[in-house]
Amino acid sequence: DNIVDVLVRVQAPDSPKTGLPERPRLNLAIVIDRSGSMDGQPLHEAKRAAGFIIDSLKATDHAAIVTYDNSIDVVAASQPVESKTHFKAAIAKIHSGGCTNLHGGWLRGAEEAAKHVESGSTSRVLLLSDGQANEGVTDVDEIALQCAGLAETGVTTSTYGLGNSFNEELMMAM
Repeated sequence: DNIVDVLVRVQAPDSPKTGLPERPRLNLAIVIDRSGSMDGQPLHEAKRAAGFIIDSLKATDHAAIVTYDNSIDVVAASQPVESKTHFKAAIAKIHSGGCTNLHGGWLRGAEEAAKHVESGSTSRVLLLSDGQANEGVTDVDEIALQCAGLAETGVTTSTYGLGNSFNEELMMAM
């Protein structure tokens, strides 16, 4: 028996500059797990991904940055992305902390996204985490049910699993 680690990088071609329909306005709440289990590379990757997302947004889009460990903080409240510097400065200040109240962080992100739900826009909570929930609501089925209920109001959830042992069951259910 052998174990082979493989790194695959997929790069899509640049999109054409003309001829594409205008994309809908985005309303994102980027929720970053800053718990102790995210210390090091996983948190670094989460911050890098959040910065990349902010760089991709337009001034007419809305964004919020929420962080959590055992406490939940809105480090950038939902607002138009007129100053990317504001969002990137908030991301740069994030550091690892304590336990993991994943549900509480996700819920606070959902509340931020719900502030700007509009017809014709895409509203989403983007959770960047290892999914190792150990405080607050931790039941996979209960969290998934709440995500489904939120989707019915127009705010969907996407997850991005970080680290070598992220909780795939929870992240996929969400």
